[in-house]
Amino acid sequence: MALSLIRTGALLKLTRVEVVGLLGAPDEGAAEALRYGLGQCHWDWRHSLLVVSFSPGGNVSHVTVAVD
Repeated sequence: MALSLIRTGALLKLTRVEVVGLLGAPDEGAAEALRYGLGQCHWDWRHSLLVVSFSPGGNVSHVTVAVD
C-alpha cells in the first residue's frame, strides 16, 4: 500500500487532517512530517517508515519510504 500511495501521488496536496483521516494516527509526527511504521518491508528486510512531508503551507509535498 505504501508504494502505491507514492506511485499514484494520492497523498500529494492533502492537509495533515486529511492524511490522518485516511491513514490514522502516525507513529511519529512533527510540524514538517508524519511517520508511519511499515515493519520489515524494505528490499533488504530492514524496518521501514512511510514519511509524509508537508510544505510550509501545510499540504503534503513529498511521500517516501525510509529505512528506520
